[in-house]
Amino acid sequence: MIEEWRDDIKLDDKRQAILSSIRLDLEEDAAWTVGSLEWNTGRRQVVNELLDREIVEASETDSLIHSVRETFSYHGFFNQGYTFESLTMELTTLVTNPELRSALNNYYHKTYEFIRPNERMSYDFAMDRHAYLRSTPFIFPVHINKNTPRAVIENLDLYQPTREQLLNLTTDPIYRNQLRQLLLDCVSMDGILNYLLKETSKTIDLVNQEIESIE
Repeated sequence: MIEEWRDDIKLDDKRQAILSSIRLDLEEDAAWTVGSLEWNTGRRQVVNELLDREIVEASETDSLIHSVRETFSYHGFFNQGYTFESLTMELTTLVTNPELRSALNNYYHKTYEFIRPNERMSYDFAMDRHAYLRSTPFIFPVHINKNTPRAVIENLDLYQPTREQLLNLTTDPIYRNQLRQLLLDCVSMDGILNYLLKETSKTIDLVNQEIESIE
């Protein structure tokens, strides 16, 4: 009887530790999502400004360089599902609440699967933009010679384009179409990130309830 009681305490301690770790993972997902939403809002503003010729012409050269480089990256999803992935085989034993078990499976499987294709699409569009910029004389040097700084050779993103190059780029039809595509991507990601944040918050609430029931 005492041994069973001790075993129950050990199991409860293990469940509490695992659930606390899952909660931490979820909280990190939520923090990343909030930061991504803020970044996405700023990038939408940058793209809208690059599409506005009056704003472009009134902008300082350094500001334009920064804005163009803001269009290089893509919406990556850096999730924190390590704890859940490590205990899949023990899920039934450690998470006895069927509602929470279902919510965790849904979050880490269906929600992640929903986000991954959008991440891939965003990445592909970003690579298209970057490839186009590298194939044109707008941003990167056409020729690299002995006078080109080594830092630029190793990282062409450090190359400083002229104002004329930047103005030509922002009126280029192909680049403008890529910016419009990026704007659509940003709008789409807003919806996806808000959905992720809602699911994360809902799952955290269920985890908290389960932890409280053990305590």
